[in-house]
Amino acid sequence: MFKSIFLERWRILLPVSKTNVFQNSMIDLSYIGSFQRGTLFRSENPLEELWAQIGRIGTPEYAGSLIPNKPDLDWEKHAKYASVRIRQALELRKSTSGTSLLTKPILLYYSFLNLLRAFMAITPKIIPKPKHGLIFKPNNQFLLNEAELADGTFTEFLAATGTAWEKGTRLSLSQALCKIPEIAYEFKSPDRGPSGVWAARVSAKMGSHSVLLHFDQQVVDEETFRASWGQELPKLNNLYELQPTGITLGLKEEQQPKDYEGLCELCEKTMLNRLLWGYDPTWYVLRLKEGEQEFPRAGYYFIALFILGSIARYQPELLLSGLPPGSEPEWFFNRFMQAAERFFPQLMWSWGQNAQTYFLGL
Repeated sequence: MFKSIFLERWRILLPVSKTNVFQNSMIDLSYIGSFQRGTLFRSENPLEELWAQIGRIGTPEYAGSLIPNKPDLDWEKHAKYASVRIRQALELRKSTSGTSLLTKPILLYYSFLNLLRAFMAITPKIIPKPKHGLIFKPNNQFLLNEAELADGTFTEFLAATGTAWEKGTRLSLSQALCKIPEIAYEFKSPDRGPSGVWAARVSAKMGSHSVLLHFDQQVVDEETFRASWGQELPKLNNLYELQPTGITLGLKEEQQPKDYEGLCELCEKTMLNRLLWGYDPTWYVLRLKEGEQEFPRAGYYFIALFILGSIARYQPELLLSGLPPGSEPEWFFNRFMQAAERFFPQLMWSWGQNAQTYFLGL
């Protein structure tokens, strides 16, 4: 974890006295808020502010001033390693300006690779191996191109985040993309199939402490949900109960938090937050098949961009035929690239801070 200055922390909290009044009255009011917690950066341009703040970490003065929690560590070596790779990440990202899907995935992937290595050096204090940790496995069907786990930077990242992994495990481009909440609505299509992410609005009462998750019909099929939610949502299975109708889950009474902070903690432990700050109480849950491994949120971005960059590098003809100009697939992958550029570095920053960080407009 590293510290920065000029941070503004916001919490949405209801005064205790007013909460007690609501709890003792017959009016069972709903909590208002998104149940998000974290650090806020305000800027006229959140995307550029995010990359600018990362650039600051890349300065020798700032990187050298970070205080490691390992006193015997050669911090000067780690600071220099991180600093130069952040500079490379910024320059590679800048070089993507004006490029198309034929080239941009290669440049942005190497930007992310350098960014990941830099944060590995200053967060878990590990100098990663020079290998990528992923091996490209080509396929003539665009979405079925795969990445295979191997020794290297990415799998060291998995280990550093406490994620078990097995050498030789493969993930296709489709499998990685479908697990990214920020493009869940765009992913769903006849060609790509359903999203692997379900979105739910959290509804919580102050007096009765009841909590409901109302899933979104735009990405959730009711018949599928009612038949398989217990198997596909393991983090919710023992905490929630299926309601008599629709696509709603209710939190079991013995699990109900007593205040707003408790609700925030419940959401953080069981679901994925929106990466945009706001008052919308929408959270996300990954659908996992039996035996399927869940990766860190940033990992799905990294794997998808590794595969897409590899296709652009080694099979550019397949990229052109798979994403014809003006087509819906081209539109979708442009949306993915926008989301990756905006949210992967934010996830890295939050990992380094060990706390959620949000970049929002004025």
